Amino acid sequence: MDLVPSQRAASEVPARRIGIVARIGREEFAVILPGRRDEDRLHCESMRASVEVLPKEIPLAESIGIAQFRAGDKVSYLYACGDKALHAAKRVGVNRVATIE
Repeated sequence: MDLVPSQRAASEVPARRIGIVARIGREEFAVILPGRRDEDRLHCESMRASVEVLPKEIPLAESIGIAQFRAGDKVSYLYACGDKALHAAKRVGVNRVATIE
């Protein structure tokens, strides 16, 4: 059962867009997508919406934080930005997508 979110994420993003899908915590996953942040946000909104319409008997929510890698950034900085964006999404409520500028 715990593989469902990662499988769902992988199935919702067109194959040509998937870079890496990895579990990084108990209930947290990282999806690294090549491309522009505006395109990635649309894909993340699509993934979020697909979870939101599941039957209420399946207690699943999805909050997504988006961070953008820039030349010269360290992986630890990218992770921290993504984590900050994720927590911003959770503060607003469940089933949200947030971006850190």
